[in-house]
Amino acid sequence: MTQIPDHPEIQRAEREGVQEPKHYPICPCCGSECETIYMDEPTGIIHGCDVCVKVKEAWEVSECFPDE
Repeated sequence: MTQIPDHPEIQRAEREGVQEPKHYPICPCCGSECETIYMDEPTGIIHGCDVCVKVKEAWEVSECFPDE
């Protein structure tokens, strides 16, 4: 039976181990490596990332109740 050799990248990974990516996404607002960015849908303006944006409940933020 003929054995097919592994792809060269698989062979390299077995020899050297799996390498971390060299490039990570960087938040344009805070400069941190991030996984998620928060962008305004109509304008495309980026407001921050999962590192620099804090999620709050609207019921706890006074600016969400301008009439009070």
